[in-house]
Amino acid sequence: MLHRTFAILSGVASTLALLTGAVQAAAPQVGEGARKGPPSLPEDTSTKYEALAQGAVKTHDVATLLAPFVDRCEAETRDLDRARCRATVAYLRKTLPTQTFSFDTDDPAAIAVSDYDASIKGYRVALAGCVACSAPVTIGRSGESRFVTLKPPSKDGDTLVKAVEVSQNTFGFDSLADAKQWFDQERPFLRAEFLFKPQVADADWTYKTSKGAVNAFTQHLATENAAYGIRANAILPGLIDTPMAIERRAQERGVSKEVVRAEREALVPMRRMGSGWDVANAALFLASDEARYITGVLLPVDGGLLCKRG
Repeated sequence: MLHRTFAILSGVASTLALLTGAVQAAAPQVGEGARKGPPSLPEDTSTKYEALAQGAVKTHDVATLLAPFVDRCEAETRDLDRARCRATVAYLRKTLPTQTFSFDTDDPAAIAVSDYDASIKGYRVALAGCVACSAPVTIGRSGESRFVTLKPPSKDGDTLVKAVEVSQNTFGFDSLADAKQWFDQERPFLRAEFLFKPQVADADWTYKTSKGAVNAFTQHLATENAAYGIRANAILPGLIDTPMAIERRAQERGVSKEVVRAEREALVPMRRMGSGWDVANAALFLASDEARYITGVLLPVDGGLLCKRG
């Protein structure tokens, strides 16, 4: 029997978090039935938002704005070009955080509206600091793909969206008819606006793999296609020793690669990071005939890190 295999990598999202930010949501009201208007933020957050809004510069291209924070100049072949590049990057990294920028996100993950809740006669609205959570954006000349959030992701979130949630609010109406009218006619136009100063924090966010959407999708594929001899398994890499993981952090922090490597290895129960070969060998095994009776497996390749984190 022919055994086809899906190998799906999941587990770690590389993110750029824009610190000192705020977010608000707004939408037109419907008739006179809307009792509370758009979801509001706590007073201290609203005050912070209004303060940041003074003199904010509108931007539609966050990827270009963030490029100086990830660009490196080693690719320049001439000493003069490297010197110019470093001077430009240093200047932008110093001056950009002094300016407030405004950005209207089109990421659908930024605003989540619940089903109608009779207990509040309306909807629960969750705002997430998602500049780019649904799909990564390409940043800088090196073409790095990053998710971009308004704050560093929480380690407790089941998804990246949950990990950068800003607030939860209620949106109530006088009647069910008004609520349904708002949901049908105005909800599609609800948008989140971000104000931020790009004081960038770099972070690797690892979601709880047992609840990850990719993992659930993998097991769904395995269940639906097992009768046809098609297997689906997922590989969950842990801390892997790669140039992007080590060299980038060393350069950005101004420390040696040995320091970064030692810090990461100390987190792993096996006291070493994995290599690309460890992940490749796991994929090779899952794709081989030796694994022909294995499907729906979420295989950690992490030196015991998942057991440590729970």
